[in-house]
Amino acid sequence: MGVDQMKMTNAQMTEIGVLRFSKRLQSTLAENFPEWLWLKSEEALEEILRAITRANSHLLRTERECASFVLAWLLAGEDFDQKSEAVTETLASTSLSSREKASWIDEWIKFILAAMTYRGLP
Repeated sequence: MGVDQMKMTNAQMTEIGVLRFSKRLQSTLAENFPEWLWLKSEEALEEILRAITRANSHLLRTERECASFVLAWLLAGEDFDQKSEAVTETLASTSLSSREKASWIDEWIKFILAAMTYRGLP
């Protein structure tokens, strides 16, 4: 096998990086939410990868930005970015940076968690 056959494309490198990040995020989430047993499953990893793809479609690209989006996805459902008018508007905003959008999602998650706690949900 020649050296040229061993080279990886940028797309392959990106795919490997996303998979590594997804596995790290899965592990971190499983540690922090031990009651969510399914987080250790292959299905959970696939769900996280789908969420990252959707985050990228909203121009959220860094690991921190994607992690915020993934957590919101897991807490509020895979269509949270379409069901909530506030989320939809925030993600579509051209005046906010991707970092600001992720910070807004973090605050929205805190609100959702507080509401769940108030209602006595896990």
